[in-house]
Parts: sequence; structure tokens; C-alpha cells
Amino acid sequence: MTEIKGQVIEAMQESGLRPMESFNYMSNEAGGEDAIGHTVKDHMNYCYKLKIKAIETGDSQVVCDKLQEAYYEDPNFFFRVRLDADGRAMGGKCPVSLFTDQDAAMAAAIPKSDDTFKAAFTKCLSGCINESQFEVCWDSMMTKYKLKNNSWFKRLYSLKHKWSTALSKDFFSAGILSSQRSESTNRAVGFKANKKTSLTEFYDIFQKTVKTWRRNEDFYEFNSTKSIPTSSYPMSALLKHAAEVYTHTLFRDFEEEFNPAIGSQTKLLLINGGKMVYQVYLEGRDGTTQAVTYDPANQTIQCPCKNFEESGWLCFHSLRILHMHSVEKIPEQYISFIWTKMAKVEIWKSKEAEQKKKGTLNNFTPWRLHMVRKYYSLILKSHKFEQARKVLEESFTKDSSAIDEIISAMKSTNNHSENTTGVEENSEATSSSVVQVLNPARAKTKGKQSNKRIPGSYDYMKKGKWRKHREFGAKTPNINNKYML
Repeated sequence: MTEIKGQVIEAMQESGLRPMESFNYMSNEAGGEDAIGHTVKDHMNYCYKLKIKAIETGDSQVVCDKLQEAYYEDPNFFFRVRLDADGRAMGGKCPVSLFTDQDAAMAAAIPKSDDTFKAAFTKCLSGCINESQFEVCWDSMMTKYKLKNNSWFKRLYSLKHKWSTALSKDFFSAGILSSQRSESTNRAVGFKANKKTSLTEFYDIFQKTVKTWRRNEDFYEFNSTKSIPTSSYPMSALLKHAAEVYTHTLFRDFEEEFNPAIGSQTKLLLINGGKMVYQVYLEGRDGTTQAVTYDPANQTIQCPCKNFEESGWLCFHSLRILHMHSVEKIPEQYISFIWTKMAKVEIWKSKEAEQKKKGTLNNFTPWRLHMVRKYYSLILKSHKFEQARKVLEESFTKDSSAIDEIISAMKSTNNHSENTTGVEENSEATSSSVVQVLNPARAKTKGKQSNKRIPGSYDYMKKGKWRKHREFGAKTPNINNKYML
């Protein structure tokens, strides 16, 4: 394995390519496996050595060191690590929540059913608006298909709060179905971890994923702030206002709610003081009827379907009533700030104002990114031509010397303050390196479990052991709740 080939393999591994993927790429580039100059086994062994080298100080320790480095680079970066008495990732403590699905069970059961069962089950999953409607639909399905004694469906019913959207309306989920959360997480991260995936590998790949998210976010933000979306429906006042305030993606979700709002029917049920209660329903559509309470004086509207609480935008029942009362703008309290075009802009304005107040405003990051893009383009333009590369290298040497002289002169004029800052930074770095983080104790595999139960967080609190745990990490950021999801 030559040094050059090793560098190529390392670069591809850092980019997220698996060992066989990088081997196949190099084979294809070289003209076949015989021409690559090393075997598959050599390649796999080298990739394994790279993996071991990356975590030779300990997998958990490497991740914690990376988190600390990220904090030094960005004071707004936050992390917190809790260790047990032995300095390990809290062995035996259960996760607060899990995102999973039952694809295997569903795949085996659904093909054996007819289309009417699929429709009935889908309605229980995501078609019911409240708990009472869910119970009616579930009982009807159990009776019609004789499933009341089925053990799998009994267990599924006991977990109904975890998968039926009708029973999770009070929790904000951005409109994502519970059955979609694990799938969307897998798709977003870009890979599925297994028992061989190290913490360091996961951290590195996730960091690359975050960069992709931010790159896509910049593109969509530019489109949202520079243009207003159009609609296939007549642009009424409410729809125009939604197009002005919401991002393009959110506007499409709002548009889907607005469509049935136009086609729905209303009936005034009662007037209580200044409040009016309407029945809103779609003809020919079961389960859509809701009693909506509207207070024109305070511009408040409530619907039992709780779409706003769950998704962050008004349901078609509420939109129908607002449209009927000729309300031209979505009431301010029903515009979730996180879905608006100005969400990110306002956050940066707030941070900039805070930095100005403290005298710590730093506008260097945009300049750095701008210069990196310019130099990278210059490198790509010149790398094929020897004379062009020579010009670039000579310019770099000259510029580097000039910059070193400028920095040296600046340091000499402000030597005392620079030395003081250096001492503080070095002492902080030294203190962070003192923390030793050990990997979690390896769990015994299935079939080798002892009868002894692993102690959990409750046991530690019960026995007074919680105080022995240690925490370390970055300073807790002071963030306005207005900007938090």
C-alpha cells in the first residue's frame, strides 16, 4: 500500500464511503481490480487500521475531544456530557424516547388483507381527528375483521399513543406522522448505524450531514426571501398573506389546508357573549366535522382537531371561519415564527445586536468563506497547467511571508494583552484535557445475559448515587425561547 494510495483511501473514508465502495471506485479508475496494485483484503485491512487509529485514545474520548474543539471554534456551540462514577456514557440508563417502526410485522400482515382493511387501518393510523373518533374506528375494525382476540393487535392497541396521530395532537411534531419519524431520520442522516459503527464515525458523518442541511437551507432561504410563491387557487387575502410570511415549503402545506376550507360547509350552532361556535364539515367526508369557536374581538379561534398545536399552522376548519368573516391576515398568534421567512434573519439580527452590545462583534466568518471559495476556484482552474500552478505557489509563498510580517508587527505592539489571552486559552485547553472519558461497558449479547439487572437511573437516585456522576461541557447558551423549536 503506497503512501499516495493510502491518502486517497483516507480521503474517501472521510467522505463517508464504505471500504468496498472506495475499493470499487479505485478499481474502476485504475481499469480493473488487477491494475489497482493491491487486493480487496489489503484494502479492507488498511481501512480497518485507519478506523482503529482514529479512536486509539478511546472512542468516547475522541468524540468528547471533537466536541471541545468545536466549542473553541464557535462559542455558540453547546454540548453536555454526563459520566458515571467510573468515568463511562451512563451504562444502564434508558433513552427517553425511541423512533422505530414495525415494517417487518406490517409487511407480513398487510399483503394478507384486502383494500378495505388497509383503508380502515390507515384511518386509525392518521385519519382520525380525536381520541373518541379513533376508538370508534378501532372497535369497528376489530369487529368487522374479527381481530378482537388477535395478540398482535392487542399489543398494537396498548401502544396507540405512540403511533396514532389522533392521540398526539397536543405535542408539536411539525406534521410528521409517528410512523414516518424513524424513516425520515434515517433518510436525513444518510446511513443506518449498526453494532460496528463507532461513536467517532457517527459524529463525523453527522457533521457532514449538518453541512449538507445548511447548504440546502441557504438555497431555500434565498428562494423564499427573494420571491413569493404562486398558487393554483385564487389568491384570496389569507392566501396572499401566507405567501408573504411563510417559507415556500410551509406555504404548500398551508395551501393544502386552504383547499378544503373553500369547499367546506358551515352552520352557526350558538353565540355565547362575543364568541361564536360554528359547525364546519365537508359533505361526503366522514370524520371532518368539527365545532370551531371564534372570538372576533380578540381574533382567537379554537378547533378540537388541534392541527395548529401539532403542526404549527391553522387547520381548514379554522381557515374556513376566518375566510367567511373576511379576515385578510392570519392572526399573529397563529403564525409560528419558526415557519416564517424571517426566522433565520431575526436570529442573526438578535445575535449581532447582542455582540455589538458586548463589543464582541465578529464579521470575519463571511469574509473567510468568501476567500475560501475564491482560492478554491483558482486552484481548480490552475491545477492542470504546470506554469499556472507555479505562479500560484510563488504567490502563496510571497503572500504568506508578507502576512507573517504583519502579524509579527501587530503582536509586538500589543504583546502584553496577547500573552495574557494566550495564558487563559492554554489553561482552558489544559483543564479540558484532564477529563478522561471511558467507553461504555460492553453489553453481553443475547443468550449470555446473567440474571443480574443492570442498574438504571432510578436505582442511582434511590440509593443516593446520583451525586457521584460528573458533568462537563460548554457553557449553557442564553438563547431566547422565541427562536427555539
